[in-house]
Amino acid sequence: MSVADVHVQQFAEDLAERLLLPLVVGGRLEPLPPIGEARAVVISEMPPNVVGESGPGLERARLAVIRRLCPVDDVMDFDSCEWLIACAVNDLLQATSPFLVGTFGKNRPRRMVEMVEGTLDRVTEPKTLARALMRHSLLSRLLELVRVDTEVSWWVGSETVRGIEPPARLVSWPSLRRVRTEQTKVGLAEMPGEQPWADVWIRALARVVAASPLTDLQSLGRRSPPFSMTGSTLGLLQTHAGRAVAARAIERGRFRGRAPELLRQAAEAVARVDDDAAGVVLRFADQVEERSRQMEELSA
Repeated sequence: MSVADVHVQQFAEDLAERLLLPLVVGGRLEPLPPIGEARAVVISEMPPNVVGESGPGLERARLAVIRRLCPVDDVMDFDSCEWLIACAVNDLLQATSPFLVGTFGKNRPRRMVEMVEGTLDRVTEPKTLARALMRHSLLSRLLELVRVDTEVSWWVGSETVRGIEPPARLVSWPSLRRVRTEQTKVGLAEMPGEQPWADVWIRALARVVAASPLTDLQSLGRRSPPFSMTGSTLGLLQTHAGRAVAARAIERGRFRGRAPELLRQAAEAVARVDDDAAGVVLRFADQVEERSRQMEELSA
């Protein structure tokens, strides 16, 4: 094993422990320092296996996600595109960090998001249903992420701390200084706030979600980034097996009751450019509606 191999392997283990495992199972994420497009490409060109302490736990967690949609015995290792997606997620989260300072100054978050988009340019559509399942096993809970912000106020002022515990200097002598704290949960799509680069950040997030068509469909009623049909999602719906798994993903999502309506709205948009593709979406909407009706009859 070369020095480069050792470096890549250690990176994979660190990313798994600090980002991927809590992303899949829940818990506190601690993204790695910004990775950047160039390093993400290096990782993707010599994709490592996730070993170390987090490896088995991550594999079991991903398998549990997939088994909610179809019976499988094991999971495949991440391919190059999945490593690119993981790096993109890491850097998207880092772009919202208040500690992101350096050469680019206040423009660094925008520059980082531009690098994320360069990374995502290299991500292709999943070529098989199995690969779509692998991506979903990584991203199924992505849109559930929240950041906990804490507003600390005292008798002469206040300060808001984003995503970390307030430092001791802010909360010391609570009685004397009349210290009060109030926590607020900020959803993933709201993390950029009103920053001038928020629009490009949301665009990059939309591309991450679209790279996993099952995740995209499972969350099709989300407010931001809004759902729209992509080639990746349409490709999934072209096969019987793909439609069956996609329907199960929707059934396990928060928007299953509105899914037929939302799919028909998406079909209207698709029909402006491709009538055949719109027909695929409409037939899938009918399938989802019929499955929902059957499930209601069984539970009655």
